[in-house]
Parts: sequence; structure tokens; C-alpha cells
Amino acid sequence: MEYAALAVIAVMVSSLVVTLYQHRDSRLRADYIAVIRAIRWWMIPAALAQLATVALVMILLLKIPVLQYGWWNLLGGQGNAALGQTGYSGSLWTAVSVALPVMLFLALPALALGEEELFRRHTEDDSHVRRAARQVGFGLMHLIVGVPLAAGLALTISGFYFMAVYLHAIRSTDHRAAKQHLKQCIDQGAELADTAHRAEQSLSEQLTQLKTWMNDVEDAERDIDRVQREPLLRAAAAHTVSNALVVLTLAIVLIVALL
Repeated sequence: MEYAALAVIAVMVSSLVVTLYQHRDSRLRADYIAVIRAIRWWMIPAALAQLATVALVMILLLKIPVLQYGWWNLLGGQGNAALGQTGYSGSLWTAVSVALPVMLFLALPALALGEEELFRRHTEDDSHVRRAARQVGFGLMHLIVGVPLAAGLALTISGFYFMAVYLHAIRSTDHRAAKQHLKQCIDQGAELADTAHRAEQSLSEQLTQLKTWMNDVEDAERDIDRVQREPLLRAAAAHTVSNALVVLTLAIVLIVALL
């Protein structure tokens, strides 16, 4: 089991190294910095309240035997594999238990933004059922890193919190106007395409207008991406603060234990 746990840790370390290495790219680095700049003071108390709620729900769910298990604790691990916490002793495991959280801490803005893109983007267009399903999926996604099923279900609460941050931010943007612009461009394009099809004598002119419409659609789609970016960054910042508090707390506990 110890060798299996070590193999998992090696995969986690490799993944984090690749993530950090990829941020040599200027665009990814700009996104990383943008998430950090989107952090606001209120995200700290909000994260504490959210994490306390998650912890309470997880404790209650852990009373159900079937929810106590995750693949990581079956390999002798504790918590989740991404933090490198195990029940094994030795200098190697001590080094891993310190180094992996440090690497995870450095990668948090990048990882958080990726999860926001996957689970929060476009939720403003989703039905209530789909919104809920996506946040449950967010919580259960953490089963990949070995958390018990109870923790995965409890982390659904975090998903709803990050979604609330995203939706609140997007309501303060010109997102609705951008979407209306895109709809108008699409409607206009349909009319132009039909006219171009029927009016062969003015085909050249209509095709020119159609090309102009296509450019307008691209501009409108870029507007959608632009107005969604700030809400995504805001949600990713809240996500980063929340996870950073967990990692920092663990680091303090580890330092105290090692002294």
C-alpha cells in the first residue's frame, strides 16, 4: 500500500509541476495575476463561514458508514492525495507532507480559475436544476483526489458559494446587453442569409453584408467572453482564498507537529 500511495503522490507532484511550468506562457501568467488582483477583503470572512459550514456538514455525513470511504484512505492516506497527507512515517513522507501543500498553494489561482471555467461559467443561462447539478458535480469531482464521499458531498456547498460570487459579479456587468447584441446579430444574419439566397442579382452586396455580420458575431462573442471574465476572476479569487486558508491551516498544524 505504501508504494501505491507513493505512486499517487508522484502523479500529484508531476501534475502540479506541469501546471506551474505552463504558466511561463504570458496569457496564463496574466490570468494567474488577474485572479490574485480580484481578491477582496470580504472573501476571507466569507471563506471562513463557508468552510465552517462545509466542515459541519461533512462531520454529520461521516456518521453514515458508507460515506466514510475514499480511495486515498484505503491506501493509507489521510485527508486527500493533493495534500500528500498519509499515515506513514519517515523523512520522505515528512518532506512530501510539507512540499506538496506548498506547491498546491502556489498553483491555487490557476487551479481555481480552471474549476470556475468548468463549473460556474454560463451558469447565468442555466436552469435552477442544471445549476444545482453542476455544483453537485463540482463537489463529487473532488473524489478524484481521494476525499471521502462525505467530503465530496459537503463540498457541494462550496460550489454554491462560488456560483453565488460569480452570479453576483456578472449581474453588475453589461452581460445582458452583450447577449442581446449577439442575438440581434444572429437574427440579422439569418435575414441577410435568406435575402442573399433569394436575391441573386444583389448577391455580391449581400455576401459583403454577410461577411460584415460574421465579423459582428465574432465581436459580440468576444463581448460575452469579456463580460464573463471579471465574474470568473472574482469567483476564482474567492475559490483561491478559501483553499488557501485550508492549506495554510494545514501548514501551521504540520509546523507545530514538527517542532
